[in-house]
Amino acid sequence: MVLTKKLKKMQLPKAIQGNLDPATLYGSPETIREQTKLMLDDAYVSGEKTGYIANLGHGITQWVNPDHAKVFIDAVHDYKI
Repeated sequence: MVLTKKLKKMQLPKAIQGNLDPATLYGSPETIREQTKLMLDDAYVSGEKTGYIANLGHGITQWVNPDHAKVFIDAVHDYKI
């Protein structure tokens, strides 16, 4: 479900987490950054902090390059509302 639709259904203040497909971490660093930005743009579509916790949609496998996990984390930290 699109995060903005889910957030509208929730009575705030509440937090929601997740939503990036872990398979994204098998992509290039640029793809990881792009997909993370799209996820965060959706979470913060109103331009306000929403209590969103950026995370993967489910677990990470042992085959993911740790450098790619770091790209995801850095992209979250670098995101500006």
